[in-house]
Amino acid sequence: MTAKSTKILKFESSNCVSFANGLHTQFQRKQYELIKAEDAQKLNLSAELIKEWKNAIDLEVEIGKQALASVHTAKLKHKDRE
Repeated sequence: MTAKSTKILKFESSNCVSFANGLHTQFQRKQYELIKAEDAQKLNLSAELIKEWKNAIDLEVEIGKQALASVHTAKLKHKDRE
C-alpha cells in the first residue's frame, strides 16, 4: 500500500525577468532548501543532481564574495591615493 502525500509544493514566482547576482543566489538557495526538504525520489531528482545544484549555489556565493571584495579593494586603493 502506498500513501499519497497531500502536501503541495508551490514555487513563489517573481515579476522579475532576471535577478541581480545577489537576488539570484538568494532565489536559488531558497528553492534548493524547499526541494531538499522533500523526498528526492518522489521528485525524481538524483542525489548527484541535488549535489551539483548545491555546488553551483556555493560557487555563485563565492563569486559574489570575490566581486564584493574587488569593489572594496578598489575603494581602498582610491582612498590611499587621496
